[in-house]
Amino acid sequence: MHSSLPSLFAAALAFLLAVSSNESYSQDFVDDLEIKKSLQKHLENLLEDTTIPSGASLIKQLRAQTPKAEGLALGKAPSPLAKPDGPLYDRLRSATMVVGNIYKCDKCDKWHTGTAGGVVLSPDGLLLTNYHVIDAKNPRIFGALSSEGEFYPIIKVVHASKANDLALVQLGKASDLAYATLASDSQVGDSVYSVSHPDSHYFSFGAGAITRFYLSPRGKTPLGQVNLNFAKGSSGAGVFNTNAELSGLIVSTKSIYYEATKTEQKNLQMVVRSIVPLSSIRSLLSEAKLLDEISKSN
Repeated sequence: MHSSLPSLFAAALAFLLAVSSNESYSQDFVDDLEIKKSLQKHLENLLEDTTIPSGASLIKQLRAQTPKAEGLALGKAPSPLAKPDGPLYDRLRSATMVVGNIYKCDKCDKWHTGTAGGVVLSPDGLLLTNYHVIDAKNPRIFGALSSEGEFYPIIKVVHASKANDLALVQLGKASDLAYATLASDSQVGDSVYSVSHPDSHYFSFGAGAITRFYLSPRGKTPLGQVNLNFAKGSSGAGVFNTNAELSGLIVSTKSIYYEATKTEQKNLQMVVRSIVPLSSIRSLLSEAKLLDEISKSN
């Protein structure tokens, strides 16, 4: 009987190692290169589609800043975010898009892809991002890719605010999307979270808090400051509270150096990370006469 113990132990150990191995590979590993390649391929496939507005056309709509919400019918999804009782990261990621455009540089004839973030606000594809994301340099065409790899062309700018760096756009061929609801308020000290795409590191999770609200030195634009971890490429991604409700939108970073001249910067001390506050988002939706509709949809 004692002679069977080593074999039983070996069998048990092999089972545990197999379970451990399976668990280690159950994680959702993000393939950054494939995401960017997929988005570019989808965008290139739209180049011959005359029903999809060009990048120049969307920029023209953006700069007009006139609400174009007439005729929008916001559907109601069974649940705002996929798996509402699931992990917070999964919930936030389900309403987060990779927003991109293709363009050509001055050095070659190949298409290049620029990417940023966006947050879905309705099951029928209203998407919130930054004004400067759409106001890009020589974009040929725009689209968005979900965390599940579903692609949607951007077909219209619904409303925009250059001062608050916000753009509300419509996705084509969208229905029953997971979407974010709006927070009722946000205050300094609130815990906040983000899912963004810093420098093409797609669907990166961040956790922190709102550290202050302030007015920009130029224009006196309302902004929020957070200690979330994000960087270039994160523009347009959402900032959410503990209930996965939208509390703001990532907009910019500013590095503070201990020593800085016109030609040299030394000893980085901190990065000021700013967001468009909830109040500005609500104001944009109100101007577009969509705040009540989105509240009903939610």
